[in-house]
Amino acid sequence: MNKGLGFGHLAETVIKADLCCSCGTCVAACPEGIIRLEGEECRPTAARPSECTECSRCVAACPGRHVPYAQLLGQRPVAGSSVHFGPHLAKFRAAATDAQVRAQGASGGFVTAFLSFLLEAGEIDSAIVAGAAEDEPWRSVAKIVTTPQELLACAGSRYTLVATNAALSDAKGRCALVGLPCHVLGFRKLEQLAPTVSQRIALVIGLFCGVNLDPRATGHILGELGVTDRSEVVGYRSRSASYGSARGELRNGRILKYPEHDSYGFDVVRLAPLFHRTRCSLCFDNVNELADVSVGDATGGARKESCIVVRTSRALSLVRAAQKAGRVALSPVIPDMHRENVFKKKRRAFTLREWMRSQRLPTVDLDFGYDLSDYPWESEEYRNDMLLLRQLARTEIGRGIFASLPRNEFSCDLGRAYVGWKG
Repeated sequence: MNKGLGFGHLAETVIKADLCCSCGTCVAACPEGIIRLEGEECRPTAARPSECTECSRCVAACPGRHVPYAQLLGQRPVAGSSVHFGPHLAKFRAAATDAQVRAQGASGGFVTAFLSFLLEAGEIDSAIVAGAAEDEPWRSVAKIVTTPQELLACAGSRYTLVATNAALSDAKGRCALVGLPCHVLGFRKLEQLAPTVSQRIALVIGLFCGVNLDPRATGHILGELGVTDRSEVVGYRSRSASYGSARGELRNGRILKYPEHDSYGFDVVRLAPLFHRTRCSLCFDNVNELADVSVGDATGGARKESCIVVRTSRALSLVRAAQKAGRVALSPVIPDMHRENVFKKKRRAFTLREWMRSQRLPTVDLDFGYDLSDYPWESEEYRNDMLLLRQLARTEIGRGIFASLPRNEFSCDLGRAYVGWKG
């Protein structure tokens, strides 16, 4: 760790360069407690700049600019188009056995059911999850929960950046961390610098992530749904197992939802040209390879189940214990599950990183021997479409065009091309 690099260096090389994913790791890393996440974009700021000691911890722990993946993962991944989940011991399809948890959670409610079991069995004392802010329920924030009831209130997916790692310093007892690949990467870097932080984390549950959006996307969606006064919103979900797209609840009991295209993926990719951050586009980890157990959709027509990838022996014993207790149901994984998702995310990230280097734009430093030729495009046209849309989105005129597009199949197709899913 290089001494003498303070928050100013982080602001210049990561935040201003759009390489910040608002994971909150810098907040937990700062021993002086001077870093805060502010504004609708949830960007880090120094609350008391004069008190920065330039200890370099925020810079060293940040997953935005430097990714020592070879060191953290410990081995090279399998290259090519074969299914790759990273190092693991077992893979399953899984779902909660409780009907309410299954309906309220995403992908069958496995994470909620599993964490509830761990809390009741005394394996953990708390969990860090994403939930709704008490005063602004449409806004997603990190929460430390200690009961199954609190977990259930946070169930469901939130397709917006959340500073989950900011809560690491406040972890209670033996805590489980639930996060996206950026959160887990930041945590793995932080635990090398501050063992006292990592010692409180008993289990890391990583969520699969293909595309995520800046927090401002939520305000955009609420506007499209007809919300003129956000103080009237008493409930908001990006997605649960029982419905696909965003839905809001007003104080008068009215439910707001889109009249068509009830699919979470539709709006996530449609809004990507406006709200998908550069750092997120440069992430190549679809299945959270650094977690203890990774969880995502069970694709292949089974949206009400999870695909779980168990990576450590302790995690496997806990999953089996939850199954034995009747809290979760496990079944074999569908062949080739997530093959295309894993492949396309790596292809997009490596292509974009190569292009940004050619344009002399700030990008991610990968301490890893990846080869882009292992993840070829089906056609040069698809690659060029993605890069053309990327260039357009970097201009004020382009952003105006994307903002003016109606919610239809055409805007969704443009979003698919933008995130590299075309083809």
